[in-house]
Amino acid sequence: MGKRCFVALPLPESYQEGLARLVEQWRGRLASKINWTRRGNWHLTLYFLGEVENGELAAIRSALAGIRLPRFTLQAGGGGFFPPGKPPRVIWAGLKQGGEACTALAGE
Repeated sequence: MGKRCFVALPLPESYQEGLARLVEQWRGRLASKINWTRRGNWHLTLYFLGEVENGELAAIRSALAGIRLPRFTLQAGGGGFFPPGKPPRVIWAGLKQGGEACTALAGE
């Protein structure tokens, strides 16, 4: 049996702190079933892999370790909810700066 996997960047501590404040403000205010993730688990998803068999994980890790790109700056901006047109189950934040670099990284 596989695991649901994705490739992501961890968010810096300052973003984790800001998101923790927002979660406390929103928790209990939204009329939707949202499973709030714990601080420290928030991330920027680059690529959703789907179900991955355990035997494939080592090869995926090895391929990811070989990616080398220059450093770049990220700045949050915008956001929303999904699924669209239904009660929100996921809250997402967008990027004001660094989107093109993230797209290049995801392409690698």
